Amino acid sequence: MAVKSLETPLTGKVTFKCTLQYANGDGANNGYLAFGDTAEEATLVKCGLRQKMATAAIIQGSLAAGEGATTPCTTDYGKPYELTVTVDLAAGRVVFKGGGVTVEAKLDRPMERITHIGYCLKDTIVDFSPIEASSVQ
Repeated sequence: MAVKSLETPLTGKVTFKCTLQYANGDGANNGYLAFGDTAEEATLVKCGLRQKMATAAIIQGSLAAGEGATTPCTTDYGKPYELTVTVDLAAGRVVFKGGGVTVEAKLDRPMERITHIGYCLKDTIVDFSPIEASSVQ
């Protein structure tokens, strides 16, 4: 997990974008763009791709639990994938687009502002581009 504190918290409706590329050739690849109102892994919302499980997922809470909203998604080693996450804090909704699919989920707990963003992965190596953040009107 690599998460940084934002200088100015984000509120309202926000979109995050980054690019993910698997760097572990064994097929157990995964990578998540993460955000939350604390830096604690168990409270972060993680949106990403899981090659071996062939799913795109929104995981709320610990990656060890591995539970969350998922949809089937096949990804290839060596190919870059754009991850786009749109969060509507007032509505309590998150939409993740990546690998040609879309996953939607209701936030498990209310979040007034996003104070931390970063990356999470589990037992693998992934290259990420910097995260771009923008407010949505």
